[in-house]
Amino acid sequence: MAPVRRGLNTLLRHIATRTDVVFEEVLSGSQDLHVLNDDPALAGGWFRLIELVKQI
Repeated sequence: MAPVRRGLNTLLRHIATRTDVVFEEVLSGSQDLHVLNDDPALAGGWFRLIELVKQI
């Protein structure tokens, strides 16, 4: 099973993201990033399309 899991992880990490990261907490640590768009994407909002802009 381990080789199968490693193979799937290689593929899935390009499709999905970590589910244990709270985007708002990460964003609060950056003063120069601002959200332009934050739209639900797949699975009833489990995935989000987020567009950021960096203010210099």
